[in-house]
Amino acid sequence: MKLSVSDSDLLGLVHLIRLYGKNLSKTWSYTITHLIRKIHDQEHFPVTDMVKKELNADSLNKYQRQKLNRRLENDSLMIEHMIAVQSIINVIMKFQYSKNDNDAIRELRSILEANTNCIIKFAIKEKDLKGI
Repeated sequence: MKLSVSDSDLLGLVHLIRLYGKNLSKTWSYTITHLIRKIHDQEHFPVTDMVKKELNADSLNKYQRQKLNRRLENDSLMIEHMIAVQSIINVIMKFQYSKNDNDAIRELRSILEANTNCIIKFAIKEKDLKGI
């Protein structure tokens, strides 16, 4: 999946990984998790068949999902990470990035794009639909 995240955001993530990658504390682990989730919040993701049928939408981003959630009475829409964020973190932390910042940004973008597999689902009606 092609991500729309800026190079400057990825450079910040590369610097965090370079500084704390081998000795990642809970604080920095949370920060990296939050950054990846923030990157995913900016993207459009495909919806499940049930969401498509009930809401007549093919893909949604965070803001469209929030708008629809205000109207839904008994359920809400959420992003389901089919590849868990922790799995993505494990992959990006083990990778040896280039010393050149531009190359490291390209490498990180490639890893994130290869490991981002998300869908929009109903939180309650489709609670059994889970990623790995």
